[in-house]
Amino acid sequence: MSVIGVIVLAAFAICTILFALLRLDSRIIAGSVLVLLVVTVIAVAMGWEDVAQGVVLYAYGLLISAVVVLTVEYLRGEPEKRVEGRREQTQGEPDHK
Repeated sequence: MSVIGVIVLAAFAICTILFALLRLDSRIIAGSVLVLLVVTVIAVAMGWEDVAQGVVLYAYGLLISAVVVLTVEYLRGEPEKRVEGRREQTQGEPDHK
């Protein structure tokens, strides 16, 4: 593994740990994955296959990070809290008929 690969792997690990410990929203990581996949499509369309392969690897690493953070959130019960919070917000609003 190259030096850059080790640095990127360490960055993904640090990102995952920070998101899990600070209870940051894992959807931020998932959104980043989607952006990187769009960049990959653009790179392939422009004929930059080498760039696209590198970007896909970063997207895959972030996807693993998002899954780990989502799993931690699930084990803590945080997704249910988000849904319950949305239900409480919508129950107080009057019906628009």
